[in-house]
Amino acid sequence: MRTVIYIAGPGRTPDHRTVTGIDRYARTANWRLHVIEASSPYPEPEAIVNLWNPDGLIIRHPYKWTAAELRIIRMIPTVYIGYAPGALSRAAVVLHNDAAKTATDAARELLRLDLAEYIYVSDFNAKIQPWDRERMEHFKHQIKVNGRKISVFRDRREELSAFLANRKRPFGIMTVSDRCAIEVMGICEQMGIAIPDDAAVIGVDNDTTPCETARPSLSSVALDYIGCGEMAAQLLDQMMSGKRVSNHEQTYGTLGVVRRASTNRYTRIDHEVSEAVERIRREACRGLTAKAALSGMSCSRRMAEMRFRQVTGMSPLAMIREIKLANAKEMIANGCTSMKAISDFCGYASPAALTALFRSKQGETPTSWKHTSSTSRKHT
Repeated sequence: MRTVIYIAGPGRTPDHRTVTGIDRYARTANWRLHVIEASSPYPEPEAIVNLWNPDGLIIRHPYKWTAAELRIIRMIPTVYIGYAPGALSRAAVVLHNDAAKTATDAARELLRLDLAEYIYVSDFNAKIQPWDRERMEHFKHQIKVNGRKISVFRDRREELSAFLANRKRPFGIMTVSDRCAIEVMGICEQMGIAIPDDAAVIGVDNDTTPCETARPSLSSVALDYIGCGEMAAQLLDQMMSGKRVSNHEQTYGTLGVVRRASTNRYTRIDHEVSEAVERIRREACRGLTAKAALSGMSCSRRMAEMRFRQVTGMSPLAMIREIKLANAKEMIANGCTSMKAISDFCGYASPAALTALFRSKQGETPTSWKHTSSTSRKHT
C-alpha cells in the first residue's frame, strides 16, 4: 500500500473540496492518505519524510523552504497545486487553475448585463500573484474584445472609494476572490453604491457560506476543486508508477458561475420580482411553491406571474424546477451516490421522480450524466 501526503496551507477555505477529490482517487487506488493542515511554523520536509516515508506528495501552499529542504522534496514524486517553488524536477508537476476559463466565465456573467464599464480588483495590499495577474489579463482581454471600457484596481483598500467614485455607473466588478469581493461590497455600501443596481459584483471560489451570508448574496465563479484533487492524485499515481508525464504544467477548470443576488439586476426593473427570484434561489429545495414565491408581490397572482415572466423570461415554477435540478447536479458531481439523499435534499417526491425529471431534461440518467460530466471535466 502506497503512502501519500497532502500538505495543505492554513486558512484555505475551499481545501476540503480538494481533499475530497484526492481521497476519492486514493480509495480506488488503495493508498494510505495523510492530510497535513500546516500552520506556522511551516512543515519541515525532513521530519515529514522521516515520519511517514511517503511514496508521493501533493503540496498546496507557497512555503519558503530552503534549498536543502527542497532537495529532500525533489527526491519524491510531487504534484504542486497552484504554484511551484522554483524550477520543477523531472518528478514534479504543477497544477494551476485555468485562468482564461475563470476570467471568461466572470466576463460573460457581467457582459450580459450591458453595463457602462468594467473593473478588475486585485488582492489588496499584496504582491500580485501569477494566477491573479493571469486572471486580470484574460478578463481585460474579454472586456476589450467586446468593445467595452475596462479599468484595473491594484492599490490599497483605503484608496478604492476614490477610485470607484470616478467610475460611470452602472459598472461591473470582477475580484480576485470571494473574500476580496465581500470587502468591495462593504465599501460600496458605505459609499451608497447599490448592489446590483449601481454595481454588479462577482468573486472567485464559490466559498458557499460567505457567498450566501453576504448581503446581497455574492455571485461567484466556482472552481472545480474536487476535479483538481482527482487530477492531482491521478498525475501523482502516474509518476509513482514510473510513467512519464509529458506536460509538467497542467490546468484544472471551473464549474461555471453560481449566480446570486450581486449580479441579478432585476431590482432596477422590478424590486418585487427581484425579491421573488432571491426567495426561489434560497428556498426552491425546501418545498417552495410558485404561489408562495410570489406572495410578497403587491398585485394579483395573475399579474405577479406576468411581471415575473416579463423580467426573467420564465415562469416561477420553471425557475424552481431549474434550481432544484441544478442543486441535484451539483450533489451528483460532488460525489453523492444516494438518490434518496439527493431527492430528499432537493425537494423531490422520490428518487424515481428525480431520475425521471433528470432523464427528461438531460437525456440520460443521473449515473450516466455523472460519468460523461466527469470525463469532460478531465479533458477540459
